Amino acid sequence: SVKLSQFDHVCLAVTDIEASTNWFASTLGLRLAHEDEDHFYPKCSESPAFLTGGGGVAGGSVAVALLAIPKEKRVDDHQGAHVAFRVDIEEWDRCKSELGKVLEKNKVHSSQRVDVEYCDYGIQQSLFFHDPDHNVLELTCWKERK
Repeated sequence: SVKLSQFDHVCLAVTDIEASTNWFASTLGLRLAHEDEDHFYPKCSESPAFLTGGGGVAGGSVAVALLAIPKEKRVDDHQGAHVAFRVDIEEWDRCKSELGKVLEKNKVHSSQRVDVEYCDYGIQQSLFFHDPDHNVLELTCWKERK
């Protein structure tokens, strides 16, 4: 079997790479990376934009690639597929009460969903929401075992 060293990144399909880059920055605090490289956005507009940030929980970091696709190719029904970001308990508590307001403030277009779904799975609590292209995102917090 392959010996993986760590998770690298997730790639999301978006219809407006600049608007999505700004949304992920203002909503989730991710920053554009590799912007001076020839094979990455913005130097190459056909290439993905790489966004990075996070850290803290278990020493991890977050990397998201945004790949531009035509609007007619956007998927609206993800049938449960999503990307989850872990947050600590303090951030979880803040997001549970404020995420809806943050989504409304950073709304890119009138059809963008800003609803937040809360789920309690016992050892894990989750908030599900959408980016401007209807990709399903999750903020999750795991309860520590005693």
